[in-house]
Amino acid sequence: MKQIKKILLNAEYATEFSIDERKTIFMVVNTKELLNKEIPNDANTRNFTGDQNKAVFQMINTLRKTPESFRIKNAGIRMIASEVIRNDNMVELWFKDGEGICNGGHTFEVCKIFGNSNAYVYITVEINLPKEELVDVSVALNMSKRVEDYSIGEKIGSQKWIRETLPNESLKYKEGDEGDYHVTDVLKVANLFKVGKDKKYCKNSINSSLVRKTAIVRENNKNQPLLNTKYLLPDIWELYKLIEDNQVIQENLPNRFTLMKKEEMKPKLTQGMVILFIFGTRYMTEINKNNIPKWKEGYSVERALMICEKISIQISKITKLASFKDMSAEFIYKDRRFHDKVKRIFADELLSH
Repeated sequence: MKQIKKILLNAEYATEFSIDERKTIFMVVNTKELLNKEIPNDANTRNFTGDQNKAVFQMINTLRKTPESFRIKNAGIRMIASEVIRNDNMVELWFKDGEGICNGGHTFEVCKIFGNSNAYVYITVEINLPKEELVDVSVALNMSKRVEDYSIGEKIGSQKWIRETLPNESLKYKEGDEGDYHVTDVLKVANLFKVGKDKKYCKNSINSSLVRKTAIVRENNKNQPLLNTKYLLPDIWELYKLIEDNQVIQENLPNRFTLMKKEEMKPKLTQGMVILFIFGTRYMTEINKNNIPKWKEGYSVERALMICEKISIQISKITKLASFKDMSAEFIYKDRRFHDKVKRIFADELLSH
């Protein structure tokens, strides 16, 4: 059953009109009316990004110092609702799933906390917009600041398979989300196991995972080419996190491949190096007759981690070669010569067993 939410707004001024048989409500609302209000943001491509958005500070400053100018400086709030009941300036709005604020979410969040009787905001509500148009409208209205591709992906549902595959992971799926990892990190890892038309792992997957994140996200938005990795992905993602935190590997490698994350206050292996280790574990997997990657017999997350710990000593020796020792960590793990040497180390280790 679809969830329906009702919002009541007491506007200073409200009017309605119809164009092409579509009704629009326009209101001038005192920002005090928005204090502590809860209006769905489901139609918006972005979530509230807080201090990450410079406009937030400017809006707060205006509301505090020159509230009378707020409606002049602000572009207002745009919403999409299913139904409206208007009694003069008293407006009752009904929202179904996927509706609500489609632009001006930051304005609303600021007014919800800092609204006052001296400041007004313009609110425009489109009534009963066809569901298939919601995404296009939201993206178009947010073009003043380019909407990130992964936010678009979340809006159109192309990341649903990741939610289903990693239901308990704390991931950021769109701008403004909170999470321990970014959905693009998952896509970069899954991309390492992308199967090509020849039913083999794609040769350039390591390069694209390291330097072509945007292309991976856009491909996923278009046709989800990594969908067949979902059966192996829970294990590979768990391995990714274990390698990132592994103290043995961190101690074996030079310090430039370890970063300290302020929010966690513990060292992490750089993402580029973690991706290289995951790339090497492809030798421990195979593609079945249905083009689905899986572990080879006898391999698992635990065994893969043990092998990574063991060969991290050899990888460390490579970083100290004349051709790499003076290079930054970023340049080393993006170097194709380094990729080839890491692949050879993994291949030799697995062939010896």
